Amino acid sequence: MQRLLVRWFLFIWTLFSTMDLTKILIPAPRYIKPKGAIINEIYKVGLPAIIMQALMSFMTYGVNIIFGAVSSAAVTAYGVYYKIQQFVFLLHLE
Repeated sequence: MQRLLVRWFLFIWTLFSTMDLTKILIPAPRYIKPKGAIINEIYKVGLPAIIMQALMSFMTYGVNIIFGAVSSAAVTAYGVYYKIQQFVFLLHLE
């Protein structure tokens, strides 16, 4: 255990001793200014994704209420299905 800690310490020490931290920690103010075109592109992708995720959450809530009137096993089965569906969608994006 002690050898592992020493190795990690030496790794981190080497990593930080070879880096020029002034370029990383103190950026020039001109790099901090937001650019309208970049923000516009982010919202073009992000806003529909936010709306779609919100609609999916409301739909899941509604279906859980309906299934809750039937049985708790139905709610559990739908929850498992939903998680598997989200996992498949996540794999599809890559």
